[in-house]
Amino acid sequence: PIRSKPSVRCTCGRLAMSRPTGGGGFASMDDMMGMSFDQLRASMGPAHSAATHAALTTNSTGGTGMAFMPSVLGGGLGQAMLTMGAAPSTAGPAEIPDHRQELDVYLVGPGAAADASGKLGVQALDVERATALCKGKTDFLSLEEALDDAIRRGDRVIIAANRGDRSLKSAQAYLASSIARWLSERQPDGAGRLTSQSKNVDPVTRKHFTRRQIEAIIDFASHSSAPSTQ
Repeated sequence: PIRSKPSVRCTCGRLAMSRPTGGGGFASMDDMMGMSFDQLRASMGPAHSAATHAALTTNSTGGTGMAFMPSVLGGGLGQAMLTMGAAPSTAGPAEIPDHRQELDVYLVGPGAAADASGKLGVQALDVERATALCKGKTDFLSLEEALDDAIRRGDRVIIAANRGDRSLKSAQAYLASSIARWLSERQPDGAGRLTSQSKNVDPVTRKHFTRRQIEAIIDFASHSSAPSTQ
């Protein structure tokens, strides 16, 4: 089938591209920038996908830029080749950002006392009090996972409360594996693109963890899959 070339128009200072006919394609430059490479490849036909793949380049700063080649854009604009700015590299582990302490972190479960020892802003919490605090609470990723039952089973749990809140009335609770996974994900920037830094906020209160607290949480959670020696 004949596939028409995309047209280009200016909208409030931004470049917009119409969706090519004949199936697939993209609605605008914003749509294109918000896609992963796999999504971009799937949205185009085979010929466009091959051209886009060839247009992916690594720039001199080490970031990845998208150079839209003539076969992708078509027409005179395609011949001019529009190159987008470099994005931060997302290769390798994310950098853990630091922040002033806004939360107190409590570890609950096997090895909690040893893992919390000597770590600023991190303490172990006894199972009895933690179970009472977690009554009626579920994990934010596994919404059907009752956290008080998880503690009784010996699962590792993280409790985060406002700094200095000894009553723990502000406490939020999570499976250690869930909050560690959350904190290991990369932060998006204002345009939704992933940055080189990992998340560092509580998923409910949006208050910040310190780097040492994040390291303690991830380390504590990493024991969850290890065979119990008890």
